[in-house]
Amino acid sequence: MQIKIALYGENHPSIGISYTNIGMNYYKLKDYDHALSYQERAIEIFKASKGEENQNVETCLNNIGLAYCEKGEYDKALYYHEQSMRMAQKLFGDHHTDVARSYNNIGNVYMKKGEFDKAQEYFIKSMNMIEELVGEKNPRIITCNENLGTISYKTGKHKEAKNYFIKARELSKQVYGESHEKVQHYQSLIDSIEQEGQQQ
Repeated sequence: MQIKIALYGENHPSIGISYTNIGMNYYKLKDYDHALSYQERAIEIFKASKGEENQNVETCLNNIGLAYCEKGEYDKALYYHEQSMRMAQKLFGDHHTDVARSYNNIGNVYMKKGEFDKAQEYFIKSMNMIEELVGEKNPRIITCNENLGTISYKTGKHKEAKNYFIKARELSKQVYGESHEKVQHYQSLIDSIEQEGQQQ
């Protein structure tokens, strides 16, 4: 990092990318305050070097939203995910994978808030857009099915939940292979629902 700063100066885009990556490493370590500070510094650099609106800023806004969500600060998380979404729409149009990513992340915040109708709406929008753009055999489609299954289960729609988990399991087989841990994970969720049904 110090070599890059010496070579390019503190406000070069490559420094911003380094800060973004460091911020995501802190995020993975669950050190969300440090994650936020690095993403915020990266935004300052990207705005100074590339203008107010660009894909790097949009990505950092998304990353900040992720960190606030994990901190349980859901209103702040929604604010940043919505900012990221609007910038992605302005940069790339309404149908783009970054927009679909924002829909999924907004849905995730609403799910954590317990606002399941809104969460479901955004997960479905995300899933439909990803299918249109890149096809069904995609990790994001698997995640959307899992999220929709989780909402269905929490709202007492166990048959619907089971169908979403079956879809996630079958897509996981195609994307990751029959023996992948995700396949086993979804199978365990399906088994749990079936066992609950037998006990009722």
